[in-house]
Amino acid sequence: MDINFGIKPFWFWNADITEEELKRQIKLMKMEEIGGFFIHPRQGLEIPYLSIEWFEKVRFAVEMAKENNLEVWL
Repeated sequence: MDINFGIKPFWFWNADITEEELKRQIKLMKMEEIGGFFIHPRQGLEIPYLSIEWFEKVRFAVEMAKENNLEVWL
């Protein structure tokens, strides 16, 4: 599947974000042939938005997406 034409939903980050959960959800998106995602912080996010921890999670998600041939948008 060409990722440029796949669905790219908003991926709401609104809880405690763990690398294990990010990895699990990215693998599910790949399995369902989703072409990528928009990382979208929402109410309930338990890490401070734009903090070092936030960017570490974003970096992890981007690396996992790259491994799974998915696009990431912020």
